[in-house]
Amino acid sequence: MSSRTDSLISPCEVTRVLGESPKDTWARRAFPHLQAALLTGGVSYETYDIPGCSWPYFVVNTGAAYEIRLETQDSRQHVCRMGHHHVHLVPPGTSGTLTLRKLESGALERIFLAMDPAWIGRFADNHAGEVKPGSLRLFLGRDDKMLATALVALYRALQEPQPMNSLFVDSAVQFIAAAILRDYSEAVARRIPHPVSLQRMERIKELIHQSFAQDIQLSDLADEAGLSPFHFSRVFKETVGMPPRQYIIKQRMDEACRLLKESTYAIAAIAAMVGYESVSHFSSLFKRHTGMSPAGFRRS
Repeated sequence: MSSRTDSLISPCEVTRVLGESPKDTWARRAFPHLQAALLTGGVSYETYDIPGCSWPYFVVNTGAAYEIRLETQDSRQHVCRMGHHHVHLVPPGTSGTLTLRKLESGALERIFLAMDPAWIGRFADNHAGEVKPGSLRLFLGRDDKMLATALVALYRALQEPQPMNSLFVDSAVQFIAAAILRDYSEAVARRIPHPVSLQRMERIKELIHQSFAQDIQLSDLADEAGLSPFHFSRVFKETVGMPPRQYIIKQRMDEACRLLKESTYAIAAIAAMVGYESVSHFSSLFKRHTGMSPAGFRRS
């Protein structure tokens, strides 16, 4: 199923084979362990010769349903239907001939997302076990709604550098990596202790209080705790009662409530002061948090 290591191609080259030119975006520079692309096309029947990729990659169908026929290098035949939000995972080195046949009207649209195997290995070593070479399993057309939703949300977050996107990307990648190791690999699970003192957790909460309006990195908070980002997120939720991202949003909304009641700043200015460039995004989160719009809260 796999080709020689020295003949594997990069994720960018795979997207070229599939008809998409890679773009140099902020996300490729900020998250070098990720490669994402939107694959589009309106052809009803296409065949590709897919070389082995050096990274494992996902494809999520976000358009019309289609059928996949993959004949791998070892002459095995894989056939499946890719419905909306169905997912496949292709391990490193998997090569072969891919035939795609559209099954219904509508545009073909797929999200491609590759993850650096070295990063997955470090993630597994920190808190999930060991990933042996070749331990990731090929699967096609899997109806895994939670994984598909996470992959689509991650792709969207990678499109522009909005506030909180770095923390969101970190959290989504941790979830996806955990799903790979739990459901689609031969990783060996192991327990890791998490002795984080209450004093240190209070220090981390104080850091959040001092800088919640900034684009806080999950990895920076984890470093302060001396844990991996995934393990820190779990310990933080156990200790504080909510995930780090939700806690940061709560601090932002609490400060926005105070400013709306105690100041005459315009709503746009308050949005910026608590970390949001988009007033509409701020207003949406504020209403979700309080049940009222910012203007309605100020009048109440």
